[in-house]
Amino acid sequence: MKLLRVITMAVVLAVSFGAKAQYFDHLSIGPVLGTDGIGIELAAPIGDFVQMRAGYSFMPKFSAKTDVDVNSKKADHVEVEGKLNMGDAKVLFDFFPIKGHGFHITAGAYIGKSEVVTARNTSPIPLEPDEYGKTGILIGDYLVTTDADGNAKAAIKTHSFKPYLGVGFGRGVSKDKLVSVQCNLGVEFWGSPGVYAWDPNEERYVKAVKEDFDHPKANYIKTISKVGVWPVLNLRVAFRAF
Repeated sequence: MKLLRVITMAVVLAVSFGAKAQYFDHLSIGPVLGTDGIGIELAAPIGDFVQMRAGYSFMPKFSAKTDVDVNSKKADHVEVEGKLNMGDAKVLFDFFPIKGHGFHITAGAYIGKSEVVTARNTSPIPLEPDEYGKTGILIGDYLVTTDADGNAKAAIKTHSFKPYLGVGFGRGVSKDKLVSVQCNLGVEFWGSPGVYAWDPNEERYVKAVKEDFDHPKANYIKTISKVGVWPVLNLRVAFRAF
């Protein structure tokens, strides 16, 4: 809630600083590359002290396969394919405390997919008749049960609305140059990630059942679940449209 108040205040400040200035008298467009992915942004000034940026960034569809344990009577492990699934729209406000200087403080938000990683077994898990609903793949100390065909699907989910705070150098749109460069460093506050299992009956992800497994990969999942922020470092090249 505190972060939402910060963003609200940022919007109020943007309007206040630009109250006596001309709005959106310039516009730039340019690619962005960083830890939040690759994407494109539009930027426009709101007076001399504030600029607004809006765009979309995504991670390439990277996937990897590994073996995980299975609590089945007919199998002790199965191959699982995990896919990165990050993609967000964003609205950001850059505040320039020193007129004519490129240093800025940024507040805003990323809005997009909550399933940042998805995983599923590449081949069905053999089941005994009494194992349906009880057997599945072990992801850390979580049990992701299968459907009737022996397929399990899981996701690591965060909040879909991710407030952002950061600092940077450079202008998103220059008033006197056709090309400008901007560098930004900050964090997305995406909440505590959790492991979710796909429920074929409800056709949605539900919180996975946590068990007391003595599993060698459990510590990694426990560590990830405590990381409530995503670091963002990106570089933007802006081309002024007008």
